[in-house]
Amino acid sequence: MRLMYIYSNLFILGLLLVSAPVSPFSSSSASVRKDEKVFQTSITVDPKVFQTSITVDPTLPQTKVFQLTTEGQEDLLSSCLDSGEVEKDVYGCVMWSCSVELARLLAENSNRSTQGLKRSKLLELGCGVGLVGLTASNLGLFDEVLLTDVEDECLELARRGAAENGGRAEVQKFDFLGDEALPICSCLVAADVLYTERMGEGLGRRVLEALAAGTRRVLVSDSEGRWGRGAFLQVMSEGGWDRQFEKLLPRDDSCGEGMISLYEINLDD
Repeated sequence: MRLMYIYSNLFILGLLLVSAPVSPFSSSSASVRKDEKVFQTSITVDPKVFQTSITVDPTLPQTKVFQLTTEGQEDLLSSCLDSGEVEKDVYGCVMWSCSVELARLLAENSNRSTQGLKRSKLLELGCGVGLVGLTASNLGLFDEVLLTDVEDECLELARRGAAENGGRAEVQKFDFLGDEALPICSCLVAADVLYTERMGEGLGRRVLEALAAGTRRVLVSDSEGRWGRGAFLQVMSEGGWDRQFEKLLPRDDSCGEGMISLYEINLDD
């Protein structure tokens, strides 16, 4: 099974070398994107990195994130093949619609009662470039915000974003598929991390761990067709959270990635 997984990753990496991960929010040249939901501007910082300022709600401050340009993505993919790092996540260095939708949901919370959220800590798993956690930090909904990822390239981009947004959010290396204890938090979020069954099972295990430790709210966003969705929902069901785990109505994705589902547990409702 593991050998099949490695061969699959090698095949995918080879395809990606021909076409690097393309996010509807990734543009390495100066650009402006505006629709009824999202406003963003992007400027190139250097040949491999560009900065995006994105507003998920017109009444709220912008969040600034850093992403890899096409050249930066291709260099990373080439490096993965050269070094044999076939299990490396090459998708997290650009921003995807799942994170935008989850950030928007947090923004909606800022416009109504936030009881149960304040005086608390938000933990983001698999943060990638960090949009969700950085948006939460900018909204001031939480006393502490911790962004985590396992990939060094993502962590570097997230740290740059944290510094650009005022330095209030912390960034830390953490592998939610590993054995290290989950950091204590009152709100756990994860956006678009259900790429494989292993990741789905791992996230489900971490959600159950968080709830057992006292986490009051869980928010997970997921793109249509991800292989790990079934495994994630099965772990949640086996843990006794099938009824309490609400699948919010799929959000219309105007960016071309398909429908996005949002899952939530809120023990403060």
